[in-house]
Amino acid sequence: MKRSLLSALALGCCWMFSPESLALIGNLAGQAGWAIFPPFALITLCFMICAALLTHQDLPAYDFPAQNNKAFSSILISTLTFAAILPLTIISATALLVTAGYAFNEVFLYWFPNFGFAFLLLGLLTGLQFFTEKIKLGAQVFFIGITMLGLLTLSAYGIFLSSPNIMVTTLADQGRASSTSFFPWQVLIFLPLVYVGTLFPGERHNRAGTILIPAIGFVLFLIWVAASLNNVTLERLASSGIPHMTTARKILGNPGRYIMGVIVIAGSCGAVNGFFILCQRMLTDPLSKHKEKAYTNPQLFLPVLLAACIGVAMATGLAGETLLENLLRAALFLWLLYMVARCIAALFWLYRQKGLVPIPALLSTLALSIVLIGLPLGDPEQQQLILCILSALSAGMLIAICQFFINTSARKEKTT
Repeated sequence: MKRSLLSALALGCCWMFSPESLALIGNLAGQAGWAIFPPFALITLCFMICAALLTHQDLPAYDFPAQNNKAFSSILISTLTFAAILPLTIISATALLVTAGYAFNEVFLYWFPNFGFAFLLLGLLTGLQFFTEKIKLGAQVFFIGITMLGLLTLSAYGIFLSSPNIMVTTLADQGRASSTSFFPWQVLIFLPLVYVGTLFPGERHNRAGTILIPAIGFVLFLIWVAASLNNVTLERLASSGIPHMTTARKILGNPGRYIMGVIVIAGSCGAVNGFFILCQRMLTDPLSKHKEKAYTNPQLFLPVLLAACIGVAMATGLAGETLLENLLRAALFLWLLYMVARCIAALFWLYRQKGLVPIPALLSTLALSIVLIGLPLGDPEQQQLILCILSALSAGMLIAICQFFINTSARKEKTT
């Protein structure tokens, strides 16, 4: 398997195997029991089709095939790009690093301050961004590899080595599971996956691997959920704030707790490092579109700027507030909005330039668009969520306008 394909897989899994996703999948398993698998299979299929669309061999290399040099379209595309990746990187890193700090404090060293470990990880991951691309991607593969290995180890013990008297959830429990409809936020577990196929231009041989990333996630989640349902009651999974830790301890006792501690820390590092890499790749071109390094050098200032924002968020206690959850949902919503916009642009380009109308991609994009509309409508904190979304879009537009005028001024200076 080529290094670039491993890197794409590791980047695609950066959010999916994070502690936030593990907590969400555990709660959903507790609410729905074995009935969790059919909707997740449909979600997986939708994202596989979207990945195939965005890595279509006839599409041009840049993100939005319909983009042009007009001011309005340029600002609109930049607004979506900034609003999609910047809040997601900052907010998710804040939540995940604090989670890793608590895990290290409670599982490994009680005397070590949890926020001290969170800031230590932030410093190390920020420093990692100044190394070569090969080293950063190698670290990403290591983080995700450790996470997957730990989950597979615990799952194997939970499924094959559990005593019959602790098999607490059977297929018959499906009817007794919570009949609450699936909250549409579950679709966001797979979100970052469909972008990575375009991160390695000129390497179309990796297209099949990129399309299979959601399937890899689905299979691993299936195994982990099966282990969870075999060892922990539905009620406990649904009500626990850390169902993954509960399951790990039930499966292997204290060793399972240590393994899950490593998974949480490695998964957090993989998610934060992955979003740092995605952020730099997505914003390097918009911020230095005309290669005027005197104005901007994203490879240098972006990691420092992101780390400063994350550090301020952690220092001000945002991680302990309900606001962080709303901000995280808003950031994930904006990422889905960005992905749907890219899919729509790709469909239009294929139709106008090639006369192609890929029906599966069209239906999958329509399904994700419906989910996109339903997310804020079904959210219990609807008003605050919409306010967070509009604030992020406004900030993204402000940055996009500044970037447009800077690039315009640089282009004029270059021609004079």
